[in-house]
Amino acid sequence: MAPRRHWALSLGLLYGATACQIVLGFEDFEGAGAAGGHAGVGTWGHAGAEMGGREAAGGDAVAVGQGGAGGASGAPATGGRDGAEGDACAATEDCLGDLVCLYGRCRIECSDETGCPSSSLCLYGGTVGGCRLPSESSCERDLCENAQLVCGLDNSCRVACSSAHSCDAPTQRCVAGTCVSTVGQDAERFDCGRAGEGQVVCDGADLGVCNVLGPGIVTVADCETAGICEASIPEGGEYDPEDPPECVEACAAGQAYCEGATLLECKEDGSGPVDAGRECATVELCEDAVADDARLCAEPACAEAETRCSGGQTSLTGDICNQGRTAFEARDLCDVAGLQCNPATGGCVSFHVDPTEVTRADYLDWVQQLDAPPEQPVGCEWNAIFEPGADCLAGAACAADDCPVVCVDWCDALAYCAAQGKHLCGRLGGGMVRFEDYADPGQSEWTNACSAAGQFLFGHGNAVPETEADECVYAGNSGGTAFPVGSRRACHSPGRGYSNLYDLSGNVAEWEDSCERAVSDGQASEVDACRTRGGSFASDSRSLECARVPTVPLERGAVSPDVGIRCCQD
Repeated sequence: MAPRRHWALSLGLLYGATACQIVLGFEDFEGAGAAGGHAGVGTWGHAGAEMGGREAAGGDAVAVGQGGAGGASGAPATGGRDGAEGDACAATEDCLGDLVCLYGRCRIECSDETGCPSSSLCLYGGTVGGCRLPSESSCERDLCENAQLVCGLDNSCRVACSSAHSCDAPTQRCVAGTCVSTVGQDAERFDCGRAGEGQVVCDGADLGVCNVLGPGIVTVADCETAGICEASIPEGGEYDPEDPPECVEACAAGQAYCEGATLLECKEDGSGPVDAGRECATVELCEDAVADDARLCAEPACAEAETRCSGGQTSLTGDICNQGRTAFEARDLCDVAGLQCNPATGGCVSFHVDPTEVTRADYLDWVQQLDAPPEQPVGCEWNAIFEPGADCLAGAACAADDCPVVCVDWCDALAYCAAQGKHLCGRLGGGMVRFEDYADPGQSEWTNACSAAGQFLFGHGNAVPETEADECVYAGNSGGTAFPVGSRRACHSPGRGYSNLYDLSGNVAEWEDSCERAVSDGQASEVDACRTRGGSFASDSRSLECARVPTVPLERGAVSPDVGIRCCQD
């Protein structure tokens, strides 16, 4: 480092100046007050510091000095150039020899860190640099004893800087609010390679942050693998003190795992998924795939909220697909009187089937109250008489009031049920059962009721009537006549929700809303074929099966001594 130049006047000049003062009559010069002294006053400093004149005791010398930041202009002299390194000063003229006054202290002059003792730094202000003092090499509680300096990341006192006020020295840069050297040991301490200030980076498996928590890259977490470290770098790569980075949870190398319902395969380094994975229908199906060590999602066992009838026999239940769609679970959906299970949809339906056939008394009472024929659909406009046919009744041996009404045609049955606020049993959900769907318990109300949603062959179960002891009335035990409705107490359904239904197999057959043409069709007529169901006292035992119908169906306008009525309602 080149020595500083000092300007001094010879004793002769000093004498001449004194004589001049006497001749001119000046009593003294403007200065700090030392007799016979001369002080040069000027300005030159860092951050607005003023450069003050100094009055040398016993002589007049002009010198240029560096004032500390915040130093006073024209500060009183200390009595001469006697400030040693570390002493307080107001201007360089207060310091001994080659020392400079910077940031309020006499310092060894420097241009960069290489000009200072080991472990020291070159503090720069304006165009002058001075070495940091040993007492400034550490700071406590983020405060420096020298108020003109600030505590840096390395807990040492440094020159403050910001984006608006950069470092004065060309060999320094601003890091975390303080000036850091770009040469020497200081540069090495704050070097983060290619990483920028505040950037989160990986050094192998170590997750670190550059020049935020300390000089250089400071490790914040030790990850299991380099891949896990890379996966832990936050989006954007910047350090967030409110949410500091952590190592992501490692997955089992090469194994399948789930993130929600997404089925993923772990990389060999455990750092995360190989690709975007596969989206399973539910979380549970994804977990099932992992349990089976599969790379494909498990197939759903059922549709969302799907229901079905199961159990069979007397333990019929309604099942529903569980939330994970891995299996059905029993809900006893149909374990309520008046509810039936619809095997077509798997859900319970709330339609109501009359427990017995319509009696003669109830039907005739309705007929007697008719003042005029009720309004009827197109296919029944021909029907003007509702009394049972007299000739037909001659073949019906059961004539008591509680016997089932017979000898009524399809339109009579339709009108009677409608007058009771009900309907002739037809399709589940309303309307007519298609002629070919009569045997489907998922379509036909009557078949559903007779078979307990498809569980049984007969209205009383699966036993085929064979003897006179059988409860359900058929040709083998009837003696050629029907019986009062519900009088054969064992002839009822064993299924839950169906056990109050009597004589669906046997006694008398029943009209169903299932014809080859809908009654509302403009072409419907009395000769359309319509279904009768359940067999009767005149039928063989097999004809009592729920799914059976006569080989030759009756016409809409026909009557028979063994065909009556049963109504349904929603």
